[in-house]
Amino acid sequence: MTASTLAEQLQTNRWTLQRGFKDALGMSPYQFILRARLNRARQQLADRPGLNIATVALATGFPSASAFATHYRRFYGENPSETQAN
Repeated sequence: MTASTLAEQLQTNRWTLQRGFKDALGMSPYQFILRARLNRARQQLADRPGLNIATVALATGFPSASAFATHYRRFYGENPSETQAN
């Protein structure tokens, strides 16, 4: 899901949505969506240790395993494979 898609579903424009998100949650819609996708991916990795990281990346909306790994490292401070090992 994108911020534009979310704004369309809420029948508002993207700028109003962004302002409202920032005021209410202290983050942009993009950051909120990214956090939700990363949390879902982390849960999948923790629940199913043998799951392929590229499969998790694509299932949670990332264009590639490397893009997923980059965002994951920035957010959690560890590689996706480290989550699987714990």
